[in-house]
Amino acid sequence: MLDQITTLISGLPFAAEITALVLFIILNVVFYGIYKFVYYLIGKVSKHTKTNLDDKLLECMRDPIRLLIVISATFISLSIAYSTFLLSGYSIISIYSIVLIFVGAFAVDRVMRVLIKWYKTDIAPKTSSNLDDELLPIIEKMLRVAIYVVAILMALTNLNVEITPLLAGLGIASLAVALALQDSLGNFFAGVNISVDQPLRKGDYIQTEGGIEGVVQEVGWRSTKILTLQNNFVVIPNSKLAQSVVTNYHRPNDEMVNGGVIGVSYNSDVDHVIQVIRNSIKKMSEDSDISITDAEPTVRLDSFGDFSLNFKYFYRVKNYTMRFKAIGALNRILFYEFKKEGIEIPFPVRVIYNNPIGQEEKKTTSKKPKKRK
Repeated sequence: MLDQITTLISGLPFAAEITALVLFIILNVVFYGIYKFVYYLIGKVSKHTKTNLDDKLLECMRDPIRLLIVISATFISLSIAYSTFLLSGYSIISIYSIVLIFVGAFAVDRVMRVLIKWYKTDIAPKTSSNLDDELLPIIEKMLRVAIYVVAILMALTNLNVEITPLLAGLGIASLAVALALQDSLGNFFAGVNISVDQPLRKGDYIQTEGGIEGVVQEVGWRSTKILTLQNNFVVIPNSKLAQSVVTNYHRPNDEMVNGGVIGVSYNSDVDHVIQVIRNSIKKMSEDSDISITDAEPTVRLDSFGDFSLNFKYFYRVKNYTMRFKAIGALNRILFYEFKKEGIEIPFPVRVIYNNPIGQEEKKTTSKKPKKRK
């Protein structure tokens, strides 16, 4: 059909221009019809999927495909009408392949941005860390730069330009940047590791081997912020946190064993003391907002002290942050319950012997009377 149209127009004035224009219009109509038909079929299928990601991908590809239709129709019509045309020594087909590279880069860029936006809106809010929210803008910019750098390198290759020196220069520049940003990159990758491995999450109560403890407020791309009990922020670089031994009091769950030691007089009844301590622990949970688990408290006679029988007791609080409040409340209840039940908490007893050392015994000496002359 195209050959017939070309033969028909060849005898007219401005035959090449008319041929290119007619072919451009025909090819646009044909390609656009195919595009609408394919999109219609894909749209029918995408309506039955559970996610809206496919709909967003279809929508973002409309502009690149329309651009591809126009460019393809233009280059095909020009290649037929001006088969021997050269631009700076490059044929129409060579130029078309270079333009296709950048159209492809534009399409990949659009798809990447849609995927990142979909992750931000549908996936990131469900994660416990906001690290991904902070990393995504950086990753998006890096990927966009990488896409167009690769497109430029491919285009230069098609133009028979030697890109080996350019790649070597890029490698040296990247190495220099990496060395200059060594600490920042270390913190960045440590933050990624923390986000993926999740040894700690936002809201966890942790303690580092350096003695820093508090609630994790934010795991960023460079540092982690911890709110201490003194209501202060402690900012720890991610690289140092990743190398530290961290105790997470919210893992494997929020429960924590709390306990203490109390001494009573040797005149006390052991079984009675054990029962009073157990009742005091249960009373603490009933009379305050301190929540303990349903697990039975453990109380035992632990040791025979110098002046007291020492009892150890253990119970589970539902949250680590309640431990200080629980200790204070239980000590108060134990004090009054022991007084009520007549259980004595003895004072330390020490026996002191007064045995002076170093004093010499008094010796009695008798003097002989002097003889009178």
